[in-house]
Amino acid sequence: ISDTTNLIPDQDFNDPAAWTSTAAGWSIERSPADMRSQNAVRHTYVAGQVNYSSPMVSKRFAVEAGREYTFGIQSKPASATATYRYWYRVHFYDANSAPVIVGSSDYVSIFVGTVTVIADPVTAPSLQVIAPPGAVAADVRIYVDRVATSVDILFAGDGI
Repeated sequence: ISDTTNLIPDQDFNDPAAWTSTAAGWSIERSPADMRSQNAVRHTYVAGQVNYSSPMVSKRFAVEAGREYTFGIQSKPASATATYRYWYRVHFYDANSAPVIVGSSDYVSIFVGTVTVIADPVTAPSLQVIAPPGAVAADVRIYVDRVATSVDILFAGDGI
């Protein structure tokens, strides 16, 4: 998990208290050598689960409306070849902690998609996002599509 302005609290997953999840299935561990951050967060696959996982959520951090931010993430399956699907989103909030609507949603998707691993197992999408009018804070969230995923997934900072 990364942003070039280093706003996300603990984007290298050194402090589990900086991240929350409302359900089991998420854990923080040492990153494999081919990932850029020191630690990674693992979403554990459990056969038979459906729908989307409860998200792994960062603590909120300050943003400035109208300012551009670059958010990125690395992902890697725990096995050599795999297909998995996840969402990486940033949610914005106003001074009253109410969600700020961006278009028709209360979030901006940094990445939404299915990853099929054949050669290089690490993917690192990123996106430049302009904080919407009224935004003073944000958090980032990772969701896993448990129906389209059949492997543990590691997520880490992308070093951008």
